[in-house]
Parts: sequence; structure tokens; C-alpha cells
Amino acid sequence: MVISVKRLRSVAQSTAHHGVSGLCHLHPHLGEDCQRKGIQVAKINLLNISEQQNSQVEGPIALASNVLRQQFEKILGSEGGTLDQLEVAIALFEFTLGPWPTACMVSLKTIEGKKVESAVGRDGKSTAVFIQPPNQPNDYLWDQGRPADHRPAG
Repeated sequence: MVISVKRLRSVAQSTAHHGVSGLCHLHPHLGEDCQRKGIQVAKINLLNISEQQNSQVEGPIALASNVLRQQFEKILGSEGGTLDQLEVAIALFEFTLGPWPTACMVSLKTIEGKKVESAVGRDGKSTAVFIQPPNQPNDYLWDQGRPADHRPAG
């Protein structure tokens, strides 16, 4: 049985809240890297732990990304879900005011096609889900190290 939409929404909200917080340890490193590259949105695939471990990328962003993935899996498990129930799990970080995130959005899609998105602003409150137009120069997929369309799949 696949996790319910209600539980999935809780996972997305909790993960987004963690992602925008100081406890995430991605910040300010990820935002500084985005600033150096002239981009405003970073995307981290929450499902690809083994892919990232095999990557040539090292340092605080790689370590913190793996910790974020582990925290996501812990939150998912606390709601009765497992990684194999998900087709898509991404975290988008928006950096418009410097190296600290303006917002974090988590987008999830189950193998059954259920979709949930939740965004939390820098103040810790729920905010509008943000998605910029595709093919903008600030598209950025950090965990694969190449530009990409940062919109959730599906």
C-alpha cells in the first residue's frame, strides 16, 4: 500500500521546513555556490543517495545534501512511507536575497501518480509554491552538476 496524500503532504511540509532552516547545514554554502554561478534556484534530488556518493563532488554541499536526503527518508518513514513508493522527490531552494534561502519547496510524486508540493519561506511559514519558467538562465540542478529544467517531473 502506498502512503496516503495526507501523510505525503506532511512529509513534504516537514522536509521543506527542515530544508529552509539552519539545521539543514546546506546554508550558506549552497546559496554562495548559486551566487558564484549567477543562478537563483538549486534542485536536490532526494532519492539519489547512492548516485551522489559515487559522484566526484565533495565538500560541505555534498555532505549536507546527503544529510538532507537521510532526514527526508527519516521523515518519510515516520509517516509510514518508504523510498520505493516514490517516483519523484526533489527539494528546490530559491536564493533571491543572498546566500540564505528565500524558500524551500519539496515536490513528491508516488509510483501511483499522486503529487504533493509544499513550500516554506525563510520565516518558517508556508508560502506559495514557486516554479520559475523553464529554460531560464538560472536553472540549476546541483546534484548532477549541470544546468537542467528545475520544474518537478510529471
